[in-house]
Amino acid sequence: MGLAQSSRSATDHRRSASVGVAIETAELFRVSDKIVVGIRSQWPSRGVEPVFYRVLTLRDGKIIHMQDCPDRSSAMQAAGLTV
Repeated sequence: MGLAQSSRSATDHRRSASVGVAIETAELFRVSDKIVVGIRSQWPSRGVEPVFYRVLTLRDGKIIHMQDCPDRSSAMQAAGLTV
């Protein structure tokens, strides 16, 4: 995911908050230079969505890469863990 996509993603999250969407962290852990975040959202019209995962890569305390993963297994693999 590039910077333009990251920016759009952040904008989408702000926009979704304005229409009553609840977003919460379902899981969070660090593996070396990567942080795995499980994210759950609840939409007024659709209810609770399945958890999706994002793997953040850090360098010098800054996010240098984000990767979206559809499930925990693929997020763990992206973070360098074997499942």
